[in-house]
Amino acid sequence: MTDEVRAVFVYQHNHYRSLAARGQLKNKLGGYVPKAARMKKVSYDCEVEKNMMEYAKKCIVKHNPEADRNYWGQNLWATGARNMSKTHAAESAVAGWISEVWTHGYPKNNIFTEEAWRMAGHYSEVVWQESDKIGCAVVWCPGMTFV
Repeated sequence: MTDEVRAVFVYQHNHYRSLAARGQLKNKLGGYVPKAARMKKVSYDCEVEKNMMEYAKKCIVKHNPEADRNYWGQNLWATGARNMSKTHAAESAVAGWISEVWTHGYPKNNIFTEEAWRMAGHYSEVVWQESDKIGCAVVWCPGMTFV
């Protein structure tokens, strides 16, 4: 990971978090997602990155146990594009996670239920208002780029 890739992840997260906080993200269920009064900006944490990188290098597109990642949230994204630019992968992954609110929607009451998780769990991880740290990994695996 380079500082440039880290900066792209932070920028993309904060960009979409800001839109969500201001109620400017369209919701497939109608209108826009609810505003967030206490949305924090995220900063980059290399300790989180180290943990995520360790797992990503295994090239298994499946969440690892929460205990193995210090109970941190985790989003996964993969593309069949081999050796994709890591900055492009960062942009595409975050946009893909956010797109769940456009393709599936999120409850207007903003209550996080099992159904909401199934519809837009990755979106929820990006805009979770109490989150203030992220750490990410982009690896080139056989036949794919994995975030």
